[in-house]
Amino acid sequence: MCFRPAETELPPATCPSCGKRINRVAGQLPKKCPFCKSPTEGAEDDAPAPASPAVVPAPTAHGMPNAPSAPKAPGAPISK
Repeated sequence: MCFRPAETELPPATCPSCGKRINRVAGQLPKKCPFCKSPTEGAEDDAPAPASPAVVPAPTAHGMPNAPSAPKAPGAPISK
C-alpha cells in the first residue's frame, strides 16, 4: 500500500494580496501568508484538485469467461 501525504494531493494557493504561491501544510492553508502576513481567507487554488482516474474495464479475449465460477461439490462416493 502506498502512503501519500495530504500536501501532495492539493495544489498550492495564490495569496490575494501579494500574489505569491502559498504551499499547504498538512493539507491546510496557513491562516496568514508567510510573505506579506495578510489573511489567506480569499486565497484561490492555482490548479483544480486532481480528479479520480476513470476505471477502465480489463479487456477480455473472445469466447473467454469474465471470471471463473466456483467449483462444484463432489458427488457421493461410488460403492461396489
